[in-house]
Amino acid sequence: MRDIKEIISEMERLSEDVAATINDEQSKVTSQEKELKALVKDAPATVDPVIGTYCCVVNVPNGFNIPVTSAEDPTVPAENQNLIFRTSELSCCVNPITVVCSAEDCPSGTFEVSAFEARLVGCIPFIANVFPITGVEEPNGNSTTCELTPSTTRICCSGNFCINRRIGVYATEAEARSICSDSGLITCSNITAELVATKLTFCEANGQGVQFSITFNSVSGNC
Repeated sequence: MRDIKEIISEMERLSEDVAATINDEQSKVTSQEKELKALVKDAPATVDPVIGTYCCVVNVPNGFNIPVTSAEDPTVPAENQNLIFRTSELSCCVNPITVVCSAEDCPSGTFEVSAFEARLVGCIPFIANVFPITGVEEPNGNSTTCELTPSTTRICCSGNFCINRRIGVYATEAEARSICSDSGLITCSNITAELVATKLTFCEANGQGVQFSITFNSVSGNC
């Protein structure tokens, strides 16, 4: 029969083993939590800055000239186009979300973690134009195109580009709100736009027009 001291000693060793196992598991959980936070926090670094593109086509009657780069290139030169827009109707909000992540040591291959998204919402009113629209010169030199103020006529595309776009995912609500509270988020230093205007020919040269393609971007990125 074993001595009572041996039994007590063995029980103490078992207790130490259990405690070590528990500490090891807790360490693994803490490590995983840190990895998850790093994964979620780093998400905005790989995002696409493009918010979206708005297109419209404006018809131009035959007999008027649309400025183009060349006979082979129908795009309108940058100096012959302009764009104005406002960002004051945009706002930023924070929503709780669930992110699906993956890890090599996760038995199921994927797992879910709670996170917070910063989202840009609202509309951008804009006006784009191409200038000048001029008349065709007559062979005899006599002009049949009458313009009150020569070489100032423009054609325009105007509208509202509406947005409901995620701009970041963060591990904590405080991090997401810090993005939304950035005073420069909805200003022209962050929201930018690119305009490409192109001359179009319809129905075997029996009609013409200009296509406006406006791409809005967020310098801070989107995801």
